[in-house]
Amino acid sequence: MYAHWKRKPLEQVTAEERETAKRVVYALMYGMGPAALTGVLKCTPGEARVFLSSFLSSFPGVRAWMEQVAAAAERNGFCLTIAGRRRLLPPDQARHLAVNSVRAMRAAGASFLHSSPLCRWCRGARRTL
Repeated sequence: MYAHWKRKPLEQVTAEERETAKRVVYALMYGMGPAALTGVLKCTPGEARVFLSSFLSSFPGVRAWMEQVAAAAERNGFCLTIAGRRRLLPPDQARHLAVNSVRAMRAAGASFLHSSPLCRWCRGARRTL
């Protein structure tokens, strides 16, 4: 990911650079802005803005997805949870809250799936093997 983002040969990407890319991805997933990212990356607010902007430019699908979620929430007044439930959003905040809500729900999706009946059954089956 870092190689694509910074247009650097994959074999030249260091562990530290991979870690930076991971931190930017998690920052986007959890709705962090440049101010919060400064603490995570130990950089200036200006550098954090550049990191986020260049990352979103390198992966235009991420920005497009965020726009789609925000537009749908603004239009419909809700966003869908990972379980398919509607989360109603105040009209004046729908655009902002939708992207952050969906990000959080996607991030929480792994724990939701992990606690599903099928996963519990699989864990139990492994113990008996």
